[in-house]
Amino acid sequence: MRNPLAPVSAAAELLSLGKLGPESAKKASQVIIRQVKHMTALVDDLLDVSRVSRGQITLEMASLDMKVVVAHAIEQVRPLLESRRHTLGITLAPTRAYVRGDEKRLIQVVANLLNNAAKYTPPGGTVNVRMSVTDSVICLEVSDNGIGIEPAVQKFVFDLFEQVHTTSDRTLGGLGIGLALVRSLAHLHGGSVTCESGGLGQGSRFRLCMPALAQDEFLTERRSVLRPVDLPVASASLSVLVVDDNQDAAEMLQFFLGTAGHRVTLATTASTAREAVSSAPFDVCILDIGLPDGNGNELAVDIRQMTIPSPMLIALSGFGMTRDRDQAAVAGFDHYFVKPVDLDALSAAVEGAGLQSRPT
Repeated sequence: MRNPLAPVSAAAELLSLGKLGPESAKKASQVIIRQVKHMTALVDDLLDVSRVSRGQITLEMASLDMKVVVAHAIEQVRPLLESRRHTLGITLAPTRAYVRGDEKRLIQVVANLLNNAAKYTPPGGTVNVRMSVTDSVICLEVSDNGIGIEPAVQKFVFDLFEQVHTTSDRTLGGLGIGLALVRSLAHLHGGSVTCESGGLGQGSRFRLCMPALAQDEFLTERRSVLRPVDLPVASASLSVLVVDDNQDAAEMLQFFLGTAGHRVTLATTASTAREAVSSAPFDVCILDIGLPDGNGNELAVDIRQMTIPSPMLIALSGFGMTRDRDQAAVAGFDHYFVKPVDLDALSAAVEGAGLQSRPT
């Protein structure tokens, strides 16, 4: 949950400096809005799971068209599917598909299943949505050709805070409560949800089944999505490499350090960071620990070996345990900051690189 706070904190401090022009201030504000929406969604999920676990959730039941529910859920998840270049296949039943339920909660259930499929399917993969209808049951199947789930852990995927795919080398992830909410909300609607996978590398299939109704009432709801913005690159006196797969966080650091007079290069993966280091010298490298193709500790070791003299290395991470700091120290980091970073302290650390020669 620290990750969305990092760009929010950086953008707010930049705005407080009063040095941004109207367009830059607008972009910083958009970053805050976008990340606050993400943070709000996480908090809402935590509140939801608390209410469900204590039996305090109230459902606004009505007759709903499940095809409309699926359409709204796809609308919510479409930006993620498109950003990961997934092919989305949709096969809906040719007959009416009505249930009695809470529209907002059922959209949440289907969107969580789609989000799960999108997150754990590599870029360019396929996600399929298939609906079948009988006289008494409506079943919705969300399948993918993603990384799959080991048979031994499939029975745990709906447990609270369970993240069977999580490692430090993650690009996407949440709190491990999305599927727990899916199961709880399905049960509250008199339905069920199951998971099947042939194993690692063989994709996954989630099946949601609900009691069917033969009624025509439904509500419609519109969704809007804020699109990402491009932030400008500033020129500077110290050469700084920022490596973070969170684009907003990286660009806000670029803004901040550029305002302070430094030249900033961005990289979103370990491989692109290595390419940058091999092609140009840097005074400071600010590295996120969790990266999509490795981790910051491994990258720090490589940078030390690739460059003479080596740059100042600063770790910037959502991992804040003592063991995380110890691992970073062993990897050769000079400083370790936990997100959201204190920008004054980070600035002081960066400035220190210009006052001392780096060890070789």
